[in-house]
Amino acid sequence: MISVVMPVFNTAPYLNDTIQGIIDQSFIDWELICVDDGSTDESLMILRRFMSIDKRIKVLSQCNQGAAAARNYGLMHSFGEYIIFLDSDDSFSKYFLEIMYNGIKTADDDICICGYTSSGTDIDYYKKPICIPDGSFRLQDLGDDGFSLCRLNPWNKLIKKSLIDDNQIVFQSLQSSNDVCFSLRVLSEAKSICFINDFDLIIHRTDRAGQISENRCPSDLLKAINEYIQKTTISDDSMSRKTIDITLRASIYELRRCPSFVKKESYYRELREFIRSNGFIFDKASETQKKQIQLFMENDVNSYWWELNNICQMQLSQYPEIIELLSSYKYVVLWGCGKRGDSFLSYIKSAGIKVTGITDIDINKAKQLSLKYYENDISITQEQALSQSDCIIAANNTVYHYLYSIKYKGHLIDLEKYCNLI
Repeated sequence: MISVVMPVFNTAPYLNDTIQGIIDQSFIDWELICVDDGSTDESLMILRRFMSIDKRIKVLSQCNQGAAAARNYGLMHSFGEYIIFLDSDDSFSKYFLEIMYNGIKTADDDICICGYTSSGTDIDYYKKPICIPDGSFRLQDLGDDGFSLCRLNPWNKLIKKSLIDDNQIVFQSLQSSNDVCFSLRVLSEAKSICFINDFDLIIHRTDRAGQISENRCPSDLLKAINEYIQKTTISDDSMSRKTIDITLRASIYELRRCPSFVKKESYYRELREFIRSNGFIFDKASETQKKQIQLFMENDVNSYWWELNNICQMQLSQYPEIIELLSSYKYVVLWGCGKRGDSFLSYIKSAGIKVTGITDIDINKAKQLSLKYYENDISITQEQALSQSDCIIAANNTVYHYLYSIKYKGHLIDLEKYCNLI
């Protein structure tokens, strides 16, 4: 059986569709444990109505204590072999639970992860990264960005409940980042993980008023990572580097999302002290991570170096050999028109360097980016890029691994290696 734990707080406009989405699942051996966290709208009434018509639905109530306490309360009352923590305003494919269950059972994995679609101001898709192997793997098998690749969301992970129970893993009672330590710990403790190559099983809402993300407390992130360090035996350099990576990446996220500059300043000071006081972790940084840490330690928060274009340019400026390298080729193509590719063009333009062509799986994106930086449209097809170029700048690891796998004959540059944080 799968236990679905769902904290609920004032999501009445979405709740009917969300719960109906669970009832309509093709997989039927589930229990839905809804924990009302002191809602002041009609959420509790909706929950009780569903409970009266489907015996698989349980409703628990508590005074308002936050999503972490609600999830822990639901966890205490769950009886499934597997458990997943879903949000009460999200949508799910009819086959979501069935696909996740089949995935985790195939090799008796501890965790099954899936991609997802984020729905808000923009639509964004998170697919299985190409560097995550098919079949079973461990977090330790992945690169330094392993935590980031798996994401720290509890709602895209079906977890063997014994993994949680045996390691006494719970959600932290924090205003924000309350799921970070939980996710770090389950990923670290899992003996085997699988990743389902689907991004349409969950539609995750990111634009609802009142979400935690609107009222961020950046310092909670460091409390979560510190709790993870205290509770987990970080036994090798690889896991230290993974911890460093997620600390730096998540810090950039917090600085950009927090609306209060006072909180940004406070967090920045706390982060610097966190790095200094956890030398047994940060002293094991890779050469790339040492350069990233240097950015935090040597630049003031009010310089806004951590904003998107600035941070890419700051990282690329640490590798002047890139400009020299580009100047030595006749036909240089940028492959990939996302944030990193955009920032790269901004950086080389300031250095007086141009690329010869720009390509992307979406040729319209290549045209738009081309006209943003050049008077003439230099967008080309991917076929033209492969046949005409003598150097390709791959905007991310996915593109780089693809071009490497097809044995591209020119010089290949992995831009993400030099511009890791975005």
